[in-house]
Amino acid sequence: MASERRKREITEQILILLEVNRGKYLTLKEISNLLQTRKHEYKTLNDLLNHLKRENKILLKNRRYGIAASPLPKQIIGQFDATSLVRGFSYAFVNHPDGDVLIDGEDIGNAFHNDEVQIRIKFKRRGLLHGVVEKVIKRANEQFTGNIEKYKGRLYFIPDLGKIDSIFDIIELAGAHENDKVVFKVKDWGSYSDLRRPAGRVVEVLGQAGDVNTETLAVMKQFELPLEFPPAVLAEVDKLSEEITEKDIKARTDLRDLPTITIDPETAKDYDDAISIIEVGKGYELYVHIADVSHYVNMGTPLFKEAFERGNSFYFSRQVIPMLPPKISNQICSLRPDEDKLTISVITKMDEKFRVTSQSVVESVIRSKARLSYEQVDAYLEGNTEQIPEEVYIAIDNLSKLSKTLSNQRYAKGYIPFNMLELEFIYDDTGKIAELKRSMETESHKIVENCMLLANEYVATRLNEFSDAGMYRVHEFPDGEAVDRIIRLLAFYEVVPTKKNLRGQKLIQSLLELMPDDKYHRVFDPLILRSMKKAKYDVQPIGHFGLATKYYTHFTSPIRRLCDLTVHHLLKQHLWDTGDQKKLAENELKKIAGRASERELVADNVEREVAYNFKKLFMKDKVGEVYEGMIVNITNSNIVVEIDEIPVTGIVPISSLRDDSYRFYQIYMELIGRKTRKIYKLMDRVTVRLDRIEYDLIFTLLEESKSRSRRTKSNKKKKG
Repeated sequence: MASERRKREITEQILILLEVNRGKYLTLKEISNLLQTRKHEYKTLNDLLNHLKRENKILLKNRRYGIAASPLPKQIIGQFDATSLVRGFSYAFVNHPDGDVLIDGEDIGNAFHNDEVQIRIKFKRRGLLHGVVEKVIKRANEQFTGNIEKYKGRLYFIPDLGKIDSIFDIIELAGAHENDKVVFKVKDWGSYSDLRRPAGRVVEVLGQAGDVNTETLAVMKQFELPLEFPPAVLAEVDKLSEEITEKDIKARTDLRDLPTITIDPETAKDYDDAISIIEVGKGYELYVHIADVSHYVNMGTPLFKEAFERGNSFYFSRQVIPMLPPKISNQICSLRPDEDKLTISVITKMDEKFRVTSQSVVESVIRSKARLSYEQVDAYLEGNTEQIPEEVYIAIDNLSKLSKTLSNQRYAKGYIPFNMLELEFIYDDTGKIAELKRSMETESHKIVENCMLLANEYVATRLNEFSDAGMYRVHEFPDGEAVDRIIRLLAFYEVVPTKKNLRGQKLIQSLLELMPDDKYHRVFDPLILRSMKKAKYDVQPIGHFGLATKYYTHFTSPIRRLCDLTVHHLLKQHLWDTGDQKKLAENELKKIAGRASERELVADNVEREVAYNFKKLFMKDKVGEVYEGMIVNITNSNIVVEIDEIPVTGIVPISSLRDDSYRFYQIYMELIGRKTRKIYKLMDRVTVRLDRIEYDLIFTLLEESKSRSRRTKSNKKKKG
């Protein structure tokens, strides 16, 4: 008899199958064949179908089961997605909230990736709508950055954006030459279906393609990042003085005698947070000092309007586009050592076990005693005291103990501790990329993070006391179906929570705890993270799932984030109202929250594009080389392999596997050969050769996975 878990699996498979074939009715035998159920499960399948019919989830007509066809919409407006085109398929999709629509190659017209388009629905087949692009409503890009390349004696423009699946004819070169990186404005969008290439003219030559600085500039230009500040903003900044008057100091809490330190990346110049910790009796007092940017950037001024437009600073590996001019970000408001600075400080009093007894927030003035890097603090905590001033030894020791306690307290509440590996670029003396490596969060990062989390959470609770609308960082609960899919996937790979009835954060924590080694985390942590919703800004405190807290905001980085600067103004508005500050109404807060969320997405896209371009740049001369790697993801068209030697991923197109025809099982993320029964699944070890570089790194599989010749007994049971 089938287990309850197996019944749930079959039920889900039935519903997916009938949804995909919506409007088509199938016999019991047809359903059994399509689901590949075993003979002994035939009765279970029949019982489940009848149960679903009784619950009105499916229909029964003439001994055939199905889901009624939905009426077809006549027209749909959505976003054109060219991902499948750039991966070699002859179709694209239009993304729409009610479901994606497939667009065959001959029906694409002149739509490009991310364009807003109007489409006409042609028909529905196997549950999937098919349509034709009628017109482009709004272009995602009017111009592109890319390279001038020669083919058969003629120059063409090749866009940098990987999902722009076309080469462009050049109407005007404007002095550009082969291998130049340029900005290109489109004048004629061509037609994919008529095989007519788009065309345009070069409007700016950026430099030699392949140069790191040129490639970085190209990304800035592609995303239209602001490279200069308007004259009105610079004029306002010129009037600002770095001098702190006695009147300023008397109006604030004087904390200049505290043992205050900053901990930042080695290359940072905008130090917007500092920390002090002292022992008081049997307990401790922690001070989180944040640069009081709002003292210099008032609401409604050109400076604040520019901060609103930019939304945040944009960080690149070798430079930064700041939200505020350098005189503010790197000088006036940067908490540099041995300089008096205006700040807003969150004071947290704790007992001897670092349990919070009280908190407060004050306008303050501080004087940092030392500017430390993460590397210096980590070296000290590992026993190397050479680079750390002796007067801050005790502070770092106490911060380390505090951080560990706070981590444990947060975890007990439900905090989800993802520790994702990040790609780091190492440059040689000439500025070229010399190495790619994986970097991880260290103890020094955790110290700063825990102190900032404590301050942010407290400030959010105060915001909630002030009014009906504030400025919060929110993270909604993940979709239940998405979590269920992750649970089933992990169960197939033998990661099953031992405690029953776990929900929410505790369930995710349990899954992460049960992963036996790093290879599981390399594969499944990103999958779990992608199953969750993205955090954003909101005027209502709807909670933060990942941090397991009801009230949370961003308060600790006002130099580089619009939300934090706004929160500082809200604190002043409600706690220290001097009468000369413009009050923030709810509708204004909504605009700021929306803008901050929108610009954060742009920053994420910029970061991905830089990593994508630099990865290809680094791997360009490695075509033909062979690598060992691991399968980290499988889709219906590609096997995604992360190689060991260099922290990059590439794809093995399933169409390149010539030894068999493979069937993709999405629920288990595995491929099974129809004839040979060979299996490719997550975490399999493989040997690949880098064949070429297109939208992705394209690998060829050279060695069969050592773990896929036969399915294990446990997996046989799971799959029936």
